[in-house]
Amino acid sequence: MRPKYENKKTGKYHSKKEADFATVLHAMEKAGKIIDLREQVKFVLIPAQYIDGKCIERAWSYVCDFQYR
Repeated sequence: MRPKYENKKTGKYHSKKEADFATVLHAMEKAGKIIDLREQVKFVLIPAQYIDGKCIERAWSYVCDFQYR
């Protein structure tokens, strides 16, 4: 399957731009400019809906590339 935006995977990252940004963020965390850096964090936007044990709507979620403070 071709990537949506013709990105080329770089290591564990989905694109070279994401890999480059990760390098910058890790350096910033090491320097103490940011804290709590996390990668590929999943947020459930709408939980799955069940009626009588039957799933009537699947959960909707979003995965962000990076989260930090």
